[in-house]
Amino acid sequence: MKQGDLFGSSAPEPGPDRGREPERAPAPPDADARRRAVTEFERPVMLVAGAGTGKTATLVARVVQWCLGPGWDDALGDAGERAPEENAVAVLAGVSAITFTEAAAAEMSMRVGQALARIERVAGRRAAGEACEEAYPIGLVLDALPDDGVLFERARALRAALDHLNASTIHAFCRRLLAAHPLAVGMDPAFEVDATFTRAETCVREVIEAYLGEAWAEPVEPDLIALAKHGVGPPEIEKAVIDLMDAGARALDFREDPLSDEACERLVAELSLAHAGAIEPVSAFTKTRGNGPLVAAGMIETANALSVADGAAREKLAALSTSLLVIWDKPRSDKLNNWSKGKLAESERKVLSIAEPEFVERSACLRTALDPFLELDLELFDPARRVVGRLLADVEDELRRRGIATFNDLLSGAWRLLAEHPEIAARERRRLRLLLVDEFQDTDAVQCGIVAAIGLEGDAAERPSLFLVGDPKQSIFAWRNADLGAFDDFAERVDAAGGVALELSTNFRSRSAVLEEVERAVAPVMVEERGVQPAFARLEPGREDARDAAGPTIEYWASWPQDDGGFETSPTKKLGASYECEALALASDIRRRHDGDGTAWRDFAVCFRSFTDLEPYLQRLREAGVPYEVQSDRKYYQRREVIDATALVRTVADPYDPLALVTLLRSPMVGVPDAALLPLWEQQLPADVAFLRGPDEERLAKLSASVRRAAERVPEEGVPGNVEGWENSLIAALGALGRARKAFREEPADRWIDLVRSLFLPDVVESARFLGAYRVANLERFFRDLLRSLEERSGDVISVIRGLRANLAREDRSEASRPGDSGQDAVRILTIHGAKGLEFPHVYLAQTHKGTNKRGGRGDTSRFDRRTGAPAYVLFGSPSPEWFRAERRRDESEAAERVRLLYVALTRASERLVVLGSFAPDPK
Repeated sequence: MKQGDLFGSSAPEPGPDRGREPERAPAPPDADARRRAVTEFERPVMLVAGAGTGKTATLVARVVQWCLGPGWDDALGDAGERAPEENAVAVLAGVSAITFTEAAAAEMSMRVGQALARIERVAGRRAAGEACEEAYPIGLVLDALPDDGVLFERARALRAALDHLNASTIHAFCRRLLAAHPLAVGMDPAFEVDATFTRAETCVREVIEAYLGEAWAEPVEPDLIALAKHGVGPPEIEKAVIDLMDAGARALDFREDPLSDEACERLVAELSLAHAGAIEPVSAFTKTRGNGPLVAAGMIETANALSVADGAAREKLAALSTSLLVIWDKPRSDKLNNWSKGKLAESERKVLSIAEPEFVERSACLRTALDPFLELDLELFDPARRVVGRLLADVEDELRRRGIATFNDLLSGAWRLLAEHPEIAARERRRLRLLLVDEFQDTDAVQCGIVAAIGLEGDAAERPSLFLVGDPKQSIFAWRNADLGAFDDFAERVDAAGGVALELSTNFRSRSAVLEEVERAVAPVMVEERGVQPAFARLEPGREDARDAAGPTIEYWASWPQDDGGFETSPTKKLGASYECEALALASDIRRRHDGDGTAWRDFAVCFRSFTDLEPYLQRLREAGVPYEVQSDRKYYQRREVIDATALVRTVADPYDPLALVTLLRSPMVGVPDAALLPLWEQQLPADVAFLRGPDEERLAKLSASVRRAAERVPEEGVPGNVEGWENSLIAALGALGRARKAFREEPADRWIDLVRSLFLPDVVESARFLGAYRVANLERFFRDLLRSLEERSGDVISVIRGLRANLAREDRSEASRPGDSGQDAVRILTIHGAKGLEFPHVYLAQTHKGTNKRGGRGDTSRFDRRTGAPAYVLFGSPSPEWFRAERRRDESEAAERVRLLYVALTRASERLVVLGSFAPDPK
C-alpha cells in the first residue's frame, strides 16, 4: 500500500530551482496551477485536485511556503526585530488546517514537521557551503522564498514550535471556538462533548420517563392517546427522538406547522395543476390492455374528488386524502409509478397522444403531486409533531443543563456564535492568518457557513488567507451529510469575493492505461448537474509507464460459475454462486502472482461497496494461505470481542444479568460449550453466581461441585475437541469473578479495570485469534471508554450498565478501531469508502453486479433531512410535505454518488485494475 511518498507524488517542482535542484522532468500541464496554489495568498483559493494529483502534498507545501515566507514577515509586523523562536510561535498560532478526520489532522502535522526538518537539513548544509544531494521538498516555490541561510534559521525555529500548529477536524475547531465563548451561545463553560452519542441517548430516556410520568397523570395528555391508537408507545417515541437528534433535528424545526392553511392550499393547487396536465394523454389508455384503463378511470375519479372537495384548507386536504387513498390503489399507483420512470409497454407507446418524454414528465409530476395525499395521516402527524417537538426541547434544555454537547451541537453552536456575534467573528478573523480546509467536497451547508463567516465575510483586510482543496468527483459521503449543492454555492461565493479557482489534473499515481479506462467508464455517466454531479475532468498521466509490457493493465472478469471445468454460457442470477466464483478466482490469482512474481501481499487490495457478503472471499483467501487485513466495517459495538468484553463488565457489575452471564460463559475467555448450558442451568448456576459477591471459598466450593455434576451430564458429542476441560476453565473463571466483584466495590475504577483484564485476559485471548491486532485495538478502546464513563459519572454504575446495553442494541454509529501500523505484509480488504486516499499496485473491484440496497419502508421509522433548505421529516411513518422533495433530492444524489464511487474505486490502482462482476454476455 502506498499513500504517496513523504511529500506527495513525484510531481516536478512548479517553480524555478534557483540553480539548487537537480534537473527534473518537464513541467506538467497544470504547473501554473500548482505554483499559484502555494504562492497565492492575497485572494481566496479554491483548488480542485483530481485523484492522484498530489493534493495533500500541495496542502503541506502551502503551509510551509506561508510559514517560511509571507507568514513570517506578517507575524513580525510592527514588532520589528524579534527572536526567531518567538516569531515562529506567532506564525504557527495563526495557521488553522481543518481536515476530515483526526488521523488526517495528525498526518498533516507530521508531514509539515517532516518538511521543515528536511528544509532545515538542506538549507543548513548549503548555507555552510557543503555538498548536499538531498533536495528541498517537492512543491515549494523556491524563488519566492529567502536564501538558504534565512531558510535554515526559520525552519529550525518553526520545527521547534510545531506544537502551536492547529490541525484539527471541523468539530474540534468548533469546540475550541465555543470553549472560548460559551456564554455567548448559552453553553456551560465546562461543557463536555458526547462523541459517541451515548450520554445524549441516556438523557433522552430520562426525559421521556419524566414526561410520561406527567403526561399519563389525570387528565391524560390527548396527544399520547392519539399516538397510542396508532401503536406508538414509549419505545417508539424514544427511538424517534434519538434518531431525529442523531440526524441533526432540533426542537425549532418542529415549531412551525408544515400543514398550515397556506401549505395545504399549495398542495391542492399543485395536484390540480399536475392532474390537468396529465388527464388528456392518460385518457388515450382507456382501451389498452393491462392497468392503463384503470389509471385512466382513476384520473376521472380524481377530477371528481377535486371538484367536490370543500371547506377550510386543512379540511379540504383531509377529505381529498381520504378519497385519493381509495382511488389510487396499488395497481393504479404502480402503473403510474412505472410511467413516471419511463417504463411503458410497446402497446402503450403506440397510443401515446404526445411525445414519450413529455408523457413521462407529466406522469412524474402527477406522481409527485399525489404522494403527500397518499401518505398523509393527520390524526398521527399532528400529535406526533407536538410530542416530538416538546421532547426535543426538553432534551436540549437538559443537555445544556448538564453541560453536554453533541457533534451537531458543536457545528450549529459555532455557526450561531459567528452569525449572532459579529465582534467574535471579527476577532477570530484577526487571530487567524492562514485558514485551510481539506476534503472540502465533504462539507455541508452548516460547515460552509462557519468557513464563510471567517474566510469570506467582514473586512477583507482582516480576513485570513483562505485555501480550500477538494474534488467533487470524489464526494462519496452523502450519508455524512456531504452536500455538493453547498460546495457549488460556496464556489460561487469565492468567485464573488474575488477568489481564484484552480485545478490539478496531472495524475502521478496510475499508469496511462488505467487513466484511459477511468475516462472510458466514467466520463459518459458523470453528467454535470449543479448541486448534484460535477463535470468529468480528464486525468493527464504524469508518470512514465516503464512496465507497460509486464502484462495487461485492465482486466474484466465475468463471475460465471464453472460447470465440469468450463464456464456457463450465461451469468447466474444467484448472487451467492457468483460471489463464490469471484472469491475462488481472486484468491487463486493473488496466490499465483505472489508465488510467481514475488509481489508483496500488501500490494494487493480488494475493494467492495459494502461488507455484507464478505465471508466467501475471506474463506477462499484462508484456504489459499493468503494473509489479509480487513478494514473497519463500522460495526464496533457488534464486534465479537466488544460484545464479550461488555458481557464481562456487565456480569461483574450486575449479578442479576443472566444474558450477560450466558455471553461470558460462551466467550473464548471461559469457553463453555452450548451443550453444557442446560445442565448448568438445571444446577441453578445463575442463581448461585448472583450471590457470589467476593472470593467466598464456601460458595465457590458449592459452585465447583455444581459445575462437575453438570459436566457429567453433557454428552461427549456435544463438546468440541478444542473446549475439552471446559469445566476447569469455568471453575477458574468463577473464582476470578468473585475477586472482580469485590474489587468493583472497593477499588478505584482504573485499578478495577486493570484487575479484570489481568484475571480474564481478554487481550491475550483475542490477540491469538484471527485479525488479533484489530481485536486488541478494539478492546483498548472499549476499556478506555469504560474508564472515562465511570469517572465522568462518578461511579454511577446503573447509568454505565444502561449505556453498555444501549450500545449493543442500537444501530452502530462508531467505527471499529484499527491497530497501529504493524508493517504486516497482508492483502488489504476495504470498502471503496475506506480506500479513498489510498493507492495499491493491484486493485480488485469485486461484486460490481451487486444491486443497491433499497431503503426500508416508512412504517416504523422517523427520519430527518435538511438538504432542501427546509426541515423535512417522517414521524412514525407519517411524512411532512417537504419530505417528498427531500426524498427525490436524496434519490438523485445517491444515483449520482454511485458514479463517483466508481471513479474513486477505479483510481485506486497504480499498476493493474481487475473488475469482477456477473456481466451479461456479449450480444455478438
